[in-house]
Amino acid sequence: MEFLFVGIGGFFGAISRFSLNILEKKLVSHSFPVGTLFINVLGCFVAGVIFSKIETFQINRTGILFLLVGFTGSFTTFSTLMMDSVQLMKVGNNLGAALNLILSVALGATAILLGRAINLS
Repeated sequence: MEFLFVGIGGFFGAISRFSLNILEKKLVSHSFPVGTLFINVLGCFVAGVIFSKIETFQINRTGILFLLVGFTGSFTTFSTLMMDSVQLMKVGNNLGAALNLILSVALGATAILLGRAINLS
């Protein structure tokens, strides 16, 4: 049964990520992977909020499996982050690649901390 909760959460995370990427490509014309950066930071923030709920016992194991393992795990796009960064390097945009990696890590960690600090009841 636990696999089902992870799978359903993963389905919704993947669909949400895919939808945001499509929306970003329609709204913004640029070579920098803003959509991937946004999704990773948002996913980290959501993970931080979930962690705060876990620490205060406001979420059960089923919720953890669905939201944290399934949804957030599927929603965040680390492999896409790496592919975007390598692609930037391949076209000679080493500064963009470095910026993408640094911003993703720094903003992602900050988003986790902010999400954990916010106790949404």
